[in-house]
Amino acid sequence: MMADRRGTRRREIQGWVAGSAEAEAEFALQRYFAETFEFDGDLVDADGTVSPGPSALLTTAGPTSNSGKLNGSFADADSWTSVSDSTRALVSVLGDAVQGPVIALAETSPHQVAASASYFDTELMRFVIAGSCGIDGRIYEAGDIRMQLPSKACGPVSAGPDGLQELLVFGDRRFIGARDAAALWPASVSTIADDLMGELRARELSHGR
Repeated sequence: MMADRRGTRRREIQGWVAGSAEAEAEFALQRYFAETFEFDGDLVDADGTVSPGPSALLTTAGPTSNSGKLNGSFADADSWTSVSDSTRALVSVLGDAVQGPVIALAETSPHQVAASASYFDTELMRFVIAGSCGIDGRIYEAGDIRMQLPSKACGPVSAGPDGLQELLVFGDRRFIGARDAAALWPASVSTIADDLMGELRARELSHGR
């Protein structure tokens, strides 16, 4: 995932010549995505000096290495933050400092509740990575995706016999607090996201922004 859609345009590859077939094919692809998904900003500008501006991606997995990379997997889930009695999660904030999305990798023990019944005022996409879960009488297995629209209720999410590993994408961090007082772990994610944003603000201040 890229932290900010304005920066999805790759910079010119060394050796490419402006106006060459390679460059034109690249820009044509970028224009297609910009028009199809109504992206704004620096997507197709051929001027390599144009920048989309500062954008960040912060995660509870910790700082990046000296090479600017951070590697990990669900094999590290034991070290992730406990967000309920049966679920651990790695949480990331990215994109716009106010309304950017929140990404969570979560692992829930077998036959346990991964999330209580709840609804949000933003979109939630749930990607099952491994294991399975049951929601409203339907079983979701590895590779399945569920889209929960704003203000649409979702029943309890129950992990299957092999547990559940999932990727959750909350569209707008301003609204990730579940509209259900019993939905404890989404509330935990909201608190974690706020802490990460505090780190981002402190970092921006230290850089004079």
